[in-house]
Amino acid sequence: MTPELYKVLHIVGLALLMMSAGVALATPKDAPQKVSMIFHGAGLLLLLVAGFGMLSRIGLSDPDAWPMWIWAKVGVWVLAAVLPALVRRGMIPRALGWIVALSLAAFAAYAGIIKFI
Repeated sequence: MTPELYKVLHIVGLALLMMSAGVALATPKDAPQKVSMIFHGAGLLLLLVAGFGMLSRIGLSDPDAWPMWIWAKVGVWVLAAVLPALVRRGMIPRALGWIVALSLAAFAAYAGIIKFI
């Protein structure tokens, strides 16, 4: 696959992730969220596969040679993965969850586009 196709799949994964985060943050705490969590997992998986596929296509498959922006995006991925659980358990208030989700997406986009460090 071409790097452009990996970018499109990466963006689709981000859309799935943000859609599921929005549903998880908007529904009541005791409401069933099975479908939202399925989309959350699918978005995370698509982001991961497309991201690493893109890295291998551009020649950055060795983790020892990764620049800092890749490690930053991996950290964002981990935080995005646990965010709905933290909100559902009440460790993070819902309003703050919205801000964190938006901030994580913005920072990941910045890191991927600017490729700092």
